[in-house]
Amino acid sequence: MAFPVSPSTGKGGKVFVNAGDGVYLSATAMTKQASYTYKGETYANQIYLLGTGKTLINMRPAKEPSLVIDGIVSEVTISGTANNDEVATSAFDYIYNGTRMTASADSSVSVSRPAATQGAWVAIHVKKSDGSISATKGTDTSDGGGITGLLDTYGTGAGQRPLIATTELLIGWLKLTNGAAAVASTEIFYNDQERYDTLAWTWLPNIGGVMLNAALVALHTGDVARDVKFTGYYLDDSFTQIGTAKDWSLTPSVNTVSETTMGGSASKSEIGGWTFSFAQLACDEIVKNAMLNRQGMLAVRLQYPNGGYWQGVGSGAGSFKCAAGAFNSIDVSGSLADDPVFS
Repeated sequence: MAFPVSPSTGKGGKVFVNAGDGVYLSATAMTKQASYTYKGETYANQIYLLGTGKTLINMRPAKEPSLVIDGIVSEVTISGTANNDEVATSAFDYIYNGTRMTASADSSVSVSRPAATQGAWVAIHVKKSDGSISATKGTDTSDGGGITGLLDTYGTGAGQRPLIATTELLIGWLKLTNGAAAVASTEIFYNDQERYDTLAWTWLPNIGGVMLNAALVALHTGDVARDVKFTGYYLDDSFTQIGTAKDWSLTPSVNTVSETTMGGSASKSEIGGWTFSFAQLACDEIVKNAMLNRQGMLAVRLQYPNGGYWQGVGSGAGSFKCAAGAFNSIDVSGSLADDPVFS
């Protein structure tokens, strides 16, 4: 939709808010964005969205959304045994579809070694559904230099780390040469271990998404990373027009941080939030119900007469007015939980 051209009149503009808590989703896989621009910065493989028609996440405390990324949650170790070409793993816990699971210790995980003069990576991993431990060997190097030709990339090429099934979680790596022998501690590595508790994210409720602090490593078959799953409510399908709305406004708030030193001064300004307001006649009860039943949580869509609109989700409060010589009215104001989206 086009941004309105001035001069224009607001006659025919519209205000929409949510008339309920929205539509519930359970452990729904979000869609990874290979490249996504947010607040003017482009992020690679860090932002995940709910999908088409699911842009507003319900952020009120009673309906707080949750994010699940399967991963290991306690310490796990890999060690060599007295036998050649074998490792042992300690018992540990991991998260699978939001449930804490336990993998028992395994004292005899067999591993395969590369051909003579070559080197190979071997992945040690746990099957999420039952906690069983197994090993996957990568493709041998091809230069005859043993482990010196090993690469830190993932794939099926010579010397690459092998891709493991999407049903598995990576525990660690072995860097092996040819020749039957016990696995030494110097051959064991924990690079890219797929952990649950080291992840951090930021909700992006107005676009129905989440941003991870770093991209998940695509170390699974098909060159894919772990799923990011959403449980909670989205609000798009619950919009209802306030038929008696009279006006609306959307205002950015500017934060300025200044510091003065003996060598000079510095200042930085940025938009630190958005506030909205609209007025309506009191005969529409939707906002009243939001105040009483949903802790003031509102999804709002503020539409121009030409159809272009801003939308977001946040919190709001209404001022209920009754005055002689005027219609009863409600003045609503609030703040958005994220930058608004224009469509």
